[in-house]
Amino acid sequence: LTNRREVTMKKIILISGILTFLLLANTAISKTVRVATTDALGAISSQIELAEKLYKKSGVKLDIDILPFNDLYAKLQTMCQVGNDEYDAMWVDGPWYGAFVDAGCFEDLSSLVKNNSDPNELALDDFPIRTIAYQGVWDGKFYVIPQFHAVGMLTYRKDLLNDPKNKRDYKEKYGSELRVPQTWVEYVQVGTFFTRPEEELWGFNHRYGSGNNIIADLLIGYAYSRDAQLFDENFNPTFDSENFKAAAEFFLSKKFLSMQPPGAESFSFAEVIQNMQQGKVAMYLTENWAIPTLRDPNKTPYAKNIGYARVPGWADPVSGKIKRGTMVGAGGYAINANSKNKKETFEFLQFMLGKSLAPQIADEQGWAIRTSVYTDPKFVKKYDYFPVNLSNVKISVARPGDPWWGEVEFTAGKELQSILLGNKTVDKAMTDASASVRKILTKYNYYKNNKKYLHPEQKEAEACQVMRSLRVRHPDC
Repeated sequence: LTNRREVTMKKIILISGILTFLLLANTAISKTVRVATTDALGAISSQIELAEKLYKKSGVKLDIDILPFNDLYAKLQTMCQVGNDEYDAMWVDGPWYGAFVDAGCFEDLSSLVKNNSDPNELALDDFPIRTIAYQGVWDGKFYVIPQFHAVGMLTYRKDLLNDPKNKRDYKEKYGSELRVPQTWVEYVQVGTFFTRPEEELWGFNHRYGSGNNIIADLLIGYAYSRDAQLFDENFNPTFDSENFKAAAEFFLSKKFLSMQPPGAESFSFAEVIQNMQQGKVAMYLTENWAIPTLRDPNKTPYAKNIGYARVPGWADPVSGKIKRGTMVGAGGYAINANSKNKKETFEFLQFMLGKSLAPQIADEQGWAIRTSVYTDPKFVKKYDYFPVNLSNVKISVARPGDPWWGEVEFTAGKELQSILLGNKTVDKAMTDASASVRKILTKYNYYKNNKKYLHPEQKEAEACQVMRSLRVRHPDC
C-alpha cells in the first residue's frame, strides 16, 4: 500500500511538473499586442472594444489603452520622438501623419500587406479610393489601415420641412417648393424662413468658438464646395484667392449669423449638436460621426424627426450644375516602426478593420467605411443615410497632414475670427492669413525643399499607384 502511494505521488509530481513546464513555455512564447486608441468618438472606442472581445488568437494577448484625444497625441508624440515600442499599434488622426512619418514612427505596411494579409479580409479594394488616398497613403507609401472617414453631412428637421402649413407659407413667400436645400443659396433662404426667435427656433448653427472650429466648418461646407483650395501645387497659400474670400464672406456675414441662436460666435461642438438635439435649429451641418448620437432617442429627444442629406453646393451661374465639396477628417491605425510584434499586430488590425467584422459594426453602431457596407441593401434600408455618406466621401478633401498644419490652422482660424468680430475686412484678414501661413511653411523649409501639394485628383492617382504596387486591383483606379 505504501509503495502504491509513493508511485501515485510521483505521478502527481511528474504531471504537475509537465503542466508547469507547458504553462511556462506558453507564457514564454505568447506575445502582447499593445494598442493605443482614443475615446474621442464612440465609433473608434466601441469598435476596438468589440474587436477585443471577439479576437481569439493563440499565443497573442491584447492590451488596449483608450485615451482622451489630446492625451493620445501627446503620448504618441513622446513615444515617437524617443523611438520606443510602448505601443505596437496606434490610432492616428489624419493631420498627424506627416509628423509621425518624419519621426520614423510609422511602419511601411507594404511588406505586411504582400506577405501576411488575407486579401479577401483586408480587402483594400473595398474602401473608396478617396478613403485610401486620405486615410491610408502618405507620401507614396501605405502606412495606415483606414478606420473612419468623417465627412460633412447636412441634418435637418423632417417635421418642419414636411409640415403642410410650412410648405404652403414657404411657397407663398418665395414662389418655390420647400425642400432640403441643394445649394447654399437655398440653405440661407430656408434658414431665413425658419428663423423664429419668438418660438426659440433658428435656421441653423455653426462652430465659430475657436480657430480650428471656425476653419473646420468653413471647409466642411463652404470653401471646398466653392472650389477654394488652401494651397496651390507649390504650397503657396491661397487663402486670399477669390473663391476662398467669397466663401469666408458668405460664412461670416451678419445676415448669415442672424439666422443662428444668440451666442453663436462662441459655439463649439457641444453647443451646435445640443441645439439640434433639442430642436432649436431647423438644420445643422455636422460630420457623419455625430449621426449615431443624433439617432439615439436617449440622447436626442428629436431623434425621430432628424433627416440626413448631402452637403449643399454652389450652382454654376451658366450651366446650373451644382459643385459640392466637403472636408474629410479622422484616420486609422498605424503600426509602430519600432514594434517587435509587427506580424501579430498586423493580424489583429486586419481582424478589427477587415471585411468580416464591418457588417456587424454597421448593424450595431450605424456607421460604415467600406463600399460593400455603404451599398448593402440591408443597411441602406436600415440606415438611409449610408448612400448619402458615400456620395460625400467621394467629394471630400482632407486638411494637410504635414507637421505644421496645427500652427497653420490656428493662424488662419484667428484671421477668420477677426472678420467675425469686425476687426478686419475679409480682404485684409485673408491677405494676412496667406502671408502668415507662408512664413510658417518657410520656417519648415517647404519652399527650399520644393515640396508639392497634391489636390484631390492627384491624391487619388497617388493612391492608385500605391494599390498597384501592393498588387491590389482597385475598381476606382
